[in-house]
Amino acid sequence: ILVVTMIVIIPVVMMVVVVVVAAAVVVAVVTVVVVVVVVRIVVVVVVMIAMTASISNE
Repeated sequence: ILVVTMIVIIPVVMMVVVVVVAAAVVVAVVTVVVVVVVVRIVVVVVVMIAMTASISNE
């Protein structure tokens, strides 16, 4: 019985581990992409504000 359960459980555990790792990798990649995009947007906005401010000051 134990051998059968081991044969059944090990592949299931492996699948779960693979799925969890894949999900973690996807989440990490998405987080990095979002952070990069947000930082770029913030930089662009700040530059735009600085440009408009300097133009209006002149």
